[in-house]
Amino acid sequence: MPPVSTRPRRRSGLRFTLALPVLGLLAPAAAAAAQERLTITGGKVAIYNLAGRTSVERGTGSAVVVEVTRGGRDAARLRVEQGPVGERATLRVVYPGDRIAYPQGNSDTELRVRDDGTFGGSGRGREGRRVRVDREGDVEAWADLRVLVPAG
Repeated sequence: MPPVSTRPRRRSGLRFTLALPVLGLLAPAAAAAAQERLTITGGKVAIYNLAGRTSVERGTGSAVVVEVTRGGRDAARLRVEQGPVGERATLRVVYPGDRIAYPQGNSDTELRVRDDGTFGGSGRGREGRRVRVDREGDVEAWADLRVLVPAG
């Protein structure tokens, strides 16, 4: 299943892309576990995550803010990385292994994921290792995201 791409109209110079291969998971993030709050600045922003719930809300200020809440027995094995990839400022949740268990998911998804946690993109879909996300897997981990996007 291809990633979801959200591209609002460009007003203030900010372009925002959200890549989510597991569809049907747009909902408020759970607040039970420890939460990380990260800021992404730049004219073009992309967020990559393989499994979890995501909400996108209007934020304040001029930067995209992402609240990350990890879940699953292997949550500590997830790496959250930031930095430029191509011309975009990114936040990437990097998953270990090739079989990711997301018990709350409602579909099975298989895609190619590059070592930096990115996936998809024109002409780049065949790069990376093959990763499967479903209800069972070797690594049980996910990241719920609350994404706060500034107006415009």
